Amino acid sequence: MPDLRIPGRVYNAVTPECQWVFDRNENGDPIGSVKRKYDGRCFCIHDSKLWERKDIPNGETLPDLWRLIKCDDIYQCTRLWEPVDTEDPRNGDAVGALRRLCTPDEGTYELIGPLVRGNPENVSMSVFVRHDHVPSYFIPSRNFDSIRLALKFNNVYGFIFTHPDGRKAKINRTHYGLDRLYREIK
Repeated sequence: MPDLRIPGRVYNAVTPECQWVFDRNENGDPIGSVKRKYDGRCFCIHDSKLWERKDIPNGETLPDLWRLIKCDDIYQCTRLWEPVDTEDPRNGDAVGALRRLCTPDEGTYELIGPLVRGNPENVSMSVFVRHDHVPSYFIPSRNFDSIRLALKFNNVYGFIFTHPDGRKAKINRTHYGLDRLYREIK
C-alpha cells in the first residue's frame, strides 16, 4: 500500500498513484472510504492457522514456510505471511490475543497491546483488531491540512483510504511530525 505523500518530501506532495484520495466523484463527494490505521503488528487467520505479515528485504533469505502477499518495489522487499509457532513463548502476546477472540474468523487483524511496539495504542492487554471492523472517519475536505487536523484531533496513528476499486493509500502521524496524546491506563 503506497504512502499518500511522497516519502522524504514536503508533507503536501502527493504520491501520483494516490491522487484519487483528493479527487471528487461526479456528485462532488470524496472518493472511497477512510478508516483508522492502528500502530501494531499485522496478522491473518487462514485455514484456522495464525500467520504474521513480514517484510523481507530484497536479497535476504526467505523463511522455509510462507505465503506471498506481494513483491513491493517501493519498499524494496517481499511482503509475505509467515506461520506463527503458537508453542513459542516469544509469540505469547499474539497467542493470548487469539485466545481472547470470541470467534477467530478468517481475515486480517492488527495486534495491539503492551508488548507491541511500545504500546503506542495505549491498551492494557494484547488484542486483535479485525481490519474490516475498524472505525470509519469522514474527512470532508480532502487535502493535507485537513488530514493533518483529523489525525491530530482524533489522536489516531493514521488513516487508510480505500478506493471503490480496491486501491489503498495510507498516511500516519509521523508524516507530519505529530506525537500521540496518551492517557493513563486504568
